[in-house]
Amino acid sequence: MPFSRHNTAERTFSAVLTLAANTGTIQDRLHNAWDYRLTSLLEGDFPEELQKDFVEIRERMQKARKEQDSAMSDDEAKETAEKIVNLYSRIAYGYCSE
Repeated sequence: MPFSRHNTAERTFSAVLTLAANTGTIQDRLHNAWDYRLTSLLEGDFPEELQKDFVEIRERMQKARKEQDSAMSDDEAKETAEKIVNLYSRIAYGYCSE
């Protein structure tokens, strides 16, 4: 499936809002952002230069789910949340640069 900029931007923006505005631990907010905003996206939904970043986020989230939520430390959760914010930022920048 080709990159669908609008859907991908909308979902990653919603994930950023979830990270920023929801209550709970960073792990809780991260899992909500993933489960309800990003999990339906596929690697091909991102432009080629962002696919590796998305795959890394997906692999971290799948590993955390497999090993239980407590397996992700605060530092790992913070780093993963930052990757989601950076992913959205790069998508938004793509909108602005055209």
